[in-house]
Amino acid sequence: MKTIATSLLTLLLALTPCFAETLTVDWPDNPAQEQVSLYRIFIATNSDTGHTLLATSPTSSYTLTAAPGARYFFKIGAVNFAGNGPLSASAGTPTAPTIPLGMSHVLSGNDITLTWNANPAGEQVSSYKVWVATNSTSSFSLFTTVTTTNHATTLAPNFVYAFKVSAVNFAGESAQSAFTQTLGLPTFPQTPTISIAP
Repeated sequence: MKTIATSLLTLLLALTPCFAETLTVDWPDNPAQEQVSLYRIFIATNSDTGHTLLATSPTSSYTLTAAPGARYFFKIGAVNFAGNGPLSASAGTPTAPTIPLGMSHVLSGNDITLTWNANPAGEQVSSYKVWVATNSTSSFSLFTTVTTTNHATTLAPNFVYAFKVSAVNFAGESAQSAFTQTLGLPTFPQTPTISIAP
């Protein structure tokens, strides 16, 4: 009896050193009675056409090293003693994420908590970059990278701050969000001038 792998795949992304990324493709096991001996993994790059055989796997998972920024599309076919089953529907890695929305802050003295809305789950965002500009005229530079939708920090006094956020996934990085309102922290008091009347 021929069999087919489940049509929907779950793509799990993990960062690895040297500017490469590990991409893991997972799918549910076929029913035990189908006696599947292995799965065939087919891949297409940057277009959901022309899938070619990448590898076979005895389990319902396969990991490969992929180039950041490229898109990959996968199909899975199950194999048993009767032969090759038909291929699943295609599932692809995401495009670059959309701009995060809802950037806001709460300021208490020099302590600030930044928050923003999570990107849709389908975009598979792995991290967010927080960007900062000081004194209004400077350009935005990377402040920190987080895996949550908030960040708390303490700011130095006597500066004006503005913050943006961008989202990162396997395919790349979104544009930066609108910035929070500029924050004017209390400045140091001026030095008193002493005068003595005769």
